[in-house]
Amino acid sequence: MLRLTAFWAIRLLAGIFAIGVLVALAERRFRQVRRQLLSRDDEFRPERPLRPSPLAEAAQRGSGANGGHSGHRLLAEGPRALATRLALVQSSANTLDLQYYAWYDDLAGRLMARAVLQAAGRGVRVRILLDDLHAHSTKRLVRALAVHPQVTVRVYNPSVTRRAYFLNWLFSFSRLNRRMHNKALVADGSAAIVGGRNIGDVYFGLAANMNFRDLDVLTIGPAAQAVEASFERFWASEFAMPSAAFGVEEHGKEAEVESILTRLDCSIRDSLRRRGLAGRPRDGIDGVLAELVPDLGSLLSDLIWAPATVLDDAPGGDAKAGRLQQSLWDTLRDIRGSLDIESGYLIPDEEDLARFRLLTARGVAVRVVTNSLGTNDVLPAQIAYARHRRSLIAAGIELHELQPDARVRRALSLLGSSGGAGLHAKIMLADGHLAVIGSYNLDPRSAEYNTELVLLIEGETFARELAAIMRQVRSPSESYRVELRRDRLVWIGDGAALTREPGVTLPARLLAVCMRILPVEWLL
Repeated sequence: MLRLTAFWAIRLLAGIFAIGVLVALAERRFRQVRRQLLSRDDEFRPERPLRPSPLAEAAQRGSGANGGHSGHRLLAEGPRALATRLALVQSSANTLDLQYYAWYDDLAGRLMARAVLQAAGRGVRVRILLDDLHAHSTKRLVRALAVHPQVTVRVYNPSVTRRAYFLNWLFSFSRLNRRMHNKALVADGSAAIVGGRNIGDVYFGLAANMNFRDLDVLTIGPAAQAVEASFERFWASEFAMPSAAFGVEEHGKEAEVESILTRLDCSIRDSLRRRGLAGRPRDGIDGVLAELVPDLGSLLSDLIWAPATVLDDAPGGDAKAGRLQQSLWDTLRDIRGSLDIESGYLIPDEEDLARFRLLTARGVAVRVVTNSLGTNDVLPAQIAYARHRRSLIAAGIELHELQPDARVRRALSLLGSSGGAGLHAKIMLADGHLAVIGSYNLDPRSAEYNTELVLLIEGETFARELAAIMRQVRSPSESYRVELRRDRLVWIGDGAALTREPGVTLPARLLAVCMRILPVEWLL
């Protein structure tokens, strides 16, 4: 029996070793291919058109009339954030650059894909850069986008194989653990949307069961140009590889493009019908969108003009050393009155806690909102946060956790969404004057392993709008205030004080307790 066990153990180890060797050889070949692709000689690259751009003209006029500053508008409501993206795509005349961590094959994803393909049909040059972590699961949508001759798709830091994806991660973890978490859309190099939202139903209030509370900002002028420059750095880096290298057919015939658009229309129409929109007087996709998507004049009205700065990480991350994180905290170092934070994933390290202690010690009011156990969509992240909850309170922080039934803003009931809420926003407000909006979470992954992108906006007018939104989510009707009373954690809501984590079933609570022994915080 022992001999048989030893025999199978040796075979298993030999098999694992053989797989490791194969993956190592594949990684070596991958690096060679990556270097060869830097010239991009075999990649079709449509020229940038030079047609008159109403977006660019409006940005130039507005910036010139407002001291060279950028114009901004908060996008707090999910449907409005999607409609604004669609409006930018529809208004583009020359270029569209889209950079996303995830783009899902659902109603929101298909609406965006349809709009992008229609823009390409008008001759707009489209470039799409997607992180590989989710691109492999939405290959059909990537293929649909890449088939148009005016669209070029690249994949960031990809696996060398689709068929043994898990094994590739097992043996190439150090490289594949570094992901592109940036989220940006830039139209005509003049208008951009930056924030926490990926492209998918849950980010725009369209999902049936759960939607994220998230936040974006529309910006035009110099800040949008800086976002485009950040995109260019990623697009030209050795980590951005053509989708054709991974079996995605690019640049099909005109009939194939039409076929894809027809299939997209059918799929979107079915989704709208299931939401009860088939019988509307202005039936059809364009009729529905006409009621949702603002025209260019509405899109660029009531902007707040203020100075803005873009912070980002370098592609790759090997020498990252907290570039964005350090720049951000250097900017926030001189806070005097208050610091408000919303972070969907909050896992402070000792350096973060030390920063908070220094702030509260000199009288700065630090208020933080994050997910509760009942709203966090990543259980390990919630477990890691829970380990630091007492330390955060002891540091003098006013700590809040989102309630499972918190209201997710939906300006347009037309889209028929429902269900609970989760926090996904990544925002800060310092001294009621400096706003920080982007993709950066206060966790080790954002600090060390992901690349991130944030926009810093100065000025009290914009800050007041953001402050009102942040006060709302801290209210007792939407979040619990977490305190220590007699060395016990207490969750204080609207008229109630609870001594157990609210909105969580007993099995979920037990699972959370069991997972707290796992050393996974460094991965999060």
